[in-house]
Amino acid sequence: EVKVIDNAGYPGTERQISPVEWYEKYRKKMMPEISGKPPMEKLPPSNFRVPGRVDQIKTFIKRNVTRKFADRQYMTINLLEVPALALILGFLSKYSENGTYLFSANKNYPVFLFMSIIVVLFVGLTVSAEEIFRDRKVLERERFLNLSWMSYLLSKINFLFILSAIQSLSFLIVANVLLEVRGMLFPQWIVLFSTACFGNMLGLNISAGMRSAVSIYILIPLLLVPMLLLGGAMIRFDDLHKSISRKIYVPVIGDVMVTRWAYEALMVEEFKSNKFEKPFFNYDMQISQNEWYATFLIPELKVKVRECKVAGKKEEFREYCKNNLKKVVYHINELSTVTGIKPGRWIASFTYNDFTDAAGDEALSYLDSLSSNIRSVIRALNFRKDSLYNQMSVTIGKDKMLELRERNYNENLADIVRNTLNKNKIFDSDKKLIQKADPVFMQPGSKWGRAHFYAPFKQIGNLKIDTLIFNVVVIWLMTCALFAALYYNLLKKFIIFLESLKLPIWRKFGRELLQI
Repeated sequence: EVKVIDNAGYPGTERQISPVEWYEKYRKKMMPEISGKPPMEKLPPSNFRVPGRVDQIKTFIKRNVTRKFADRQYMTINLLEVPALALILGFLSKYSENGTYLFSANKNYPVFLFMSIIVVLFVGLTVSAEEIFRDRKVLERERFLNLSWMSYLLSKINFLFILSAIQSLSFLIVANVLLEVRGMLFPQWIVLFSTACFGNMLGLNISAGMRSAVSIYILIPLLLVPMLLLGGAMIRFDDLHKSISRKIYVPVIGDVMVTRWAYEALMVEEFKSNKFEKPFFNYDMQISQNEWYATFLIPELKVKVRECKVAGKKEEFREYCKNNLKKVVYHINELSTVTGIKPGRWIASFTYNDFTDAAGDEALSYLDSLSSNIRSVIRALNFRKDSLYNQMSVTIGKDKMLELRERNYNENLADIVRNTLNKNKIFDSDKKLIQKADPVFMQPGSKWGRAHFYAPFKQIGNLKIDTLIFNVVVIWLMTCALFAALYYNLLKKFIIFLESLKLPIWRKFGRELLQI
C-alpha cells in the first residue's frame, strides 16, 4: 500500500509496487505446486472418551473439595460458625436459680432444643443455597460432554453431608458441655444431622431452580418461617385455626414440616431415655393411662349417661342424646377390652329408641365397677414402681438418686411433654372423647403411623416403632423426596410453567425477581 514520493517529498496517489507485481512474486516464490490429487489417509484414532459415572463422581468430588479448601474463608466460617452459635445459644439458655445451675431446673432447655433444630436447618440450607448456582458457567461449558447429572449431584451431597455431620457434632459438644446435658449425644446428633441434611437438599433445590442470588436469599425466609411456626414449639397444634387443627392427630400441615419431626424426636427421647426416667417409663405410662381412665374418662361417661336419663325422649335433646349414647358405647367397649370386664345385655339398649332409665342405672353401676378395678391396677403399678425406686435407692443411695434426677431429668421439658400446664385433660369431639393428659404416656390412635404430638412411639399395624427411630426415618424420606425433586429439577420446571401462564402479576413481579 506504500505510495510513490514526488519530487517535493510528498506521497502521491500511485502504489510503488502494483498488485500484479505482488501476485507474480507470490506465484513464483510461495504458491505451492500441487501435482495431482493428494492421497487419502485414515484419521488417527482418538483417545478421548467420557469417563464412567464412578470416575466422574471421583473427579467431581476432587474438584469440589479442592475448590472448598482453597477458599480458606469459606471453610473457616463454616467450621467455626456453628460452635460459636452453640456457645451463644447455650450461654443465653443456661438459666440458674439463686446462682446455682441445675439441669433439672433449667426451664429454657426445651427452647434450646428447638433453636438447635432451627440453627442446623438454617446453616444446612444456607451452606448449599449457592452450590449449583455458582457452577452454572462450568456446567454450561461441560454440557456438550454429556456428563452424568447424578454424579455431579452425588459429589455435592457427599461434601455437604460430611460437613453437616461435623457441624452438628461440634454444635452438640459445645452446647452439651455448657448446659451439662448427659447421655444424649448420639440421639441428639442423629436428629440434628438428619435435619441438616434435609436443609442441604432444600438448599440444592433452590440453587438449581433460582436464576439469581437475590431470589435465593429471598426464598430462604419464606421456607423457614412456616417451619418455625409449625414445629410444635411456638404454637400448639391444638391452638391452630379450627380449619386445620386436628385434636387427635398432628394436622397434615404440621406433618410436612421437618421441624415437627425433629423437635418431637428430641423432646420425647430426652424425657423417656434419660438415666433417671428410663427405668420407670413403662410403669409411668401404664399408671398415667389408667389414671386418665379412672379420673377423667369414666366420670365424663357417667355425666353423659345421667344427661341422657334426664333428657329422656324430649325432641330438642334428640341429637345430643344420640351422640352421647354412641360415645358411651364406644368407650365402654374400649374399657371392657382393657379391663377384661364385659358389659351386660343392657349395652344393646344403648340407642336413642331403646334407652331406658334402668339401662342407664346398669351402665352407671358397670362404670363404678370399672373404676374400682382400674384403681386397684393403679395401686399395684405404683407398688411395683416404688419397689424399683427403693431398690435403686438402696443400691446407689438416696443422695445419688436425687443427684441422678437433678442431672438428667428436666422439669420444664417434662411439663411440656406431659401437658401438665393445660387444664383441659379431655376433649369432647364429634365421635369420641380424646385424651389431652400426658401425651408422652399416651398410645397413638392410628395404626398407620399417624399420632398425637409427643407420642412415645408410632404404630404401623401391630408393629410399635420408637418415636426417635420413626421420626428420623420420616426426615430421611423427606430428604429423599427432595433429592428426586432436585434430580428432575422440578423447581425450575415449575417456574417455567408459571412463566408460560403469562399471569399479569407474574409478569410484573415474578420475572423481575427470578431473572438475572
